[in-house]
Amino acid sequence: MGCGPSLAALQVKRLPNHVHTFGMKNAWKYFQRLKWWPTYYANLDKKSEDYNRESLVEIIKDPSVLTRTFFLHEKVCESDRIEVVRYRRGLFDFGASMGDLGDGGNSATNAAQIAVALGYTQIALVGVDLNYGAENEYFISDYHKDGEPVNEHQVETYHNHAWVLFAKWAKKRGVLVVNCGRQSTLKCFTFQNLASVLKKAT
Repeated sequence: MGCGPSLAALQVKRLPNHVHTFGMKNAWKYFQRLKWWPTYYANLDKKSEDYNRESLVEIIKDPSVLTRTFFLHEKVCESDRIEVVRYRRGLFDFGASMGDLGDGGNSATNAAQIAVALGYTQIALVGVDLNYGAENEYFISDYHKDGEPVNEHQVETYHNHAWVLFAKWAKKRGVLVVNCGRQSTLKCFTFQNLASVLKKAT
């Protein structure tokens, strides 16, 4: 689940229990309000992870949060649910195991790469809109606090190009990736209706 504005239309609480989900970055604010949590969570943006460390520690230590694994750059607290991510390969050189990951260039491609490393062979993208610079970049208005440090978006290099390379890599590995975001500007994956995808999900 990317954090673009189209994610607001996804009724996460109505997702079937057998469908595994992957949330990212500051979406934890939304999950906390809903009292709903994804199967996995990743914050692989060092600035965001550092700024939100206190909140992340609170979430990770909360037994009511049912997320299995938190993928972070650092072990922000003592918890078996944290998996520290280290990149062993170069930029856009994807790897298929947790001990052999490459830097995917952005949080969403890295989360997708991790999903492949965990053994998933079917991935449906939602909220990966890539509309950075638009008036509403994110699906919640308080995604960033005033003064929160953020990385400059270099969409063509670290988003569009990254996804094109990931698409080629995933296809070679037999991983089916579809884009379920109607607002998404990402064109390297086939678009499919999310409701249809969920019906076929196993």
